[in-house]
Amino acid sequence: MTIPRGLAASTLAFFATAAAAKADVDAEQCRRQMADILRTGVDCSLAFDADPALTAQLKAQTGGAISGLACRMPLAFAKQRIYGEFITDGAIKLPPLDVRCTLSGAGPPLEVTTSFQPSCTRVGGGAWECEPRMSATTGLGVLGRILEAAVNSSAELKRQMGEALSQLNQR
Repeated sequence: MTIPRGLAASTLAFFATAAAAKADVDAEQCRRQMADILRTGVDCSLAFDADPALTAQLKAQTGGAISGLACRMPLAFAKQRIYGEFITDGAIKLPPLDVRCTLSGAGPPLEVTTSFQPSCTRVGGGAWECEPRMSATTGLGVLGRILEAAVNSSAELKRQMGEALSQLNQR
């Protein structure tokens, strides 16, 4: 699928905000593996699709050129790595997480891949400062670099990541 030049700005605007938007996430397989106390590792995939409101926004912002977004993120790690490596006192630093998305619409599906390596640091009072650290985007050409810059500099996404950790900390 080729995104017409006139739609590039609206497409970038969508993806820059979509990372912070709601999506329908299928994580049941991963939840079961994490809950299984006798299982020493996790090997599953998170699947997420844009929710109906986000799908409508995507279609409107791209003039119908893109009307669907479905992503998968495989997870594979030993559980013993969670505490002491991924989560330490006052910091969370995840390994690279590869995401593969399929954008559907007017033309053939477009396959996009990217990598995230999020990290967060506790700054006091239960607050967290976070960085999404998106990189290595393929399938979008130069728009991929622009998208990475938009996501990595998104104050709203960083705020939402920090708030999500603060809420987990209060449970």
